[in-house]
Amino acid sequence: MLTSTLLISLGFAAGASAVFLLLKTCIRKKNHYIKQAEQSKDDVIDLVEHSKDIIYYLRTVPTIEYIYLSPSVNKVLGWDIIQHYENPEEIYALIHPEDYPVLLNKINGKADYNRPLLQRWKHSEGNYIWFEETARPVYENGEFVGVQGILRNITEKVTLQKKLEYQSLHDELTGLLNRNAFKSKMNQLNNSSHLPAGLIICDMNNLKITNDTYGHHSGDQLIQSAAAYLKNHFNNRNSTLFRIGGDEFAIIVTDLSHPEFLSKCQHFESRLAHQNSSQAISLAFGSAYSEAPKGQMEDLFKSADLAMYEQKKAVKRKSTAVRN
Repeated sequence: MLTSTLLISLGFAAGASAVFLLLKTCIRKKNHYIKQAEQSKDDVIDLVEHSKDIIYYLRTVPTIEYIYLSPSVNKVLGWDIIQHYENPEEIYALIHPEDYPVLLNKINGKADYNRPLLQRWKHSEGNYIWFEETARPVYENGEFVGVQGILRNITEKVTLQKKLEYQSLHDELTGLLNRNAFKSKMNQLNNSSHLPAGLIICDMNNLKITNDTYGHHSGDQLIQSAAAYLKNHFNNRNSTLFRIGGDEFAIIVTDLSHPEFLSKCQHFESRLAHQNSSQAISLAFGSAYSEAPKGQMEDLFKSADLAMYEQKKAVKRKSTAVRN
């Protein structure tokens, strides 16, 4: 009997000890996880505080105020963070004027928060920097009260994109708009324009001779001189100049009456006659005009191109007659 009681007592003691060890292990693990969580929280805070992106929480109700603005705003934009906490409405003066509607929609809860928001902010040195923002509206009891966001500097990306866009639409040799831009403008006028439009096609008369005699470098210089000459003549808001081929140029003239367009062409022809007889640059040209160019641009091009080639043939016949 004594032995049984002793065994039972020992069993209870062992069980209690096991439970105690289990509880101790659980507490140790819990403390470990709490410590890990605290460390993770500190790591996240450190990450946010040292991020190159600008992170903020702007409350707009009942008054506009920053709940949080990351220190990176000083590194990226040169802003005094204390000053912005004290005067958050300063942002209205620092947004690029063209992006002002983006700011208003964002802080009034009217933006499309599912899409990145592009905007430019003024650096303390005076230049504007492009940002792409991921923003999230904040609601309380169903009412919009503020906005949280992360802004990333994308100035280099935008600069590269604009450079590529420029290169895709401009001729490298002359800096004029290229054939791609010409096709785009022609399509625009052909599909939707109700304004009158005129088209002038120019072609150089002596490029092949220059290339064969002096080399292509001299030919390139001649093309550049022709481009500069045309740019000097067609330098008003009604005229857009393109290089559409090796030695071929096009000018699209819009919003002029037929008499005004004819007068422009006659003035150009008069100056060109003097240019062709006294300088190395020699150009043939043809023109066409329509009061209603919608659906007519291809026909205008054919007419102007044909007129240009007729003039080119006449110049060649005259040159042959002089030599003979």
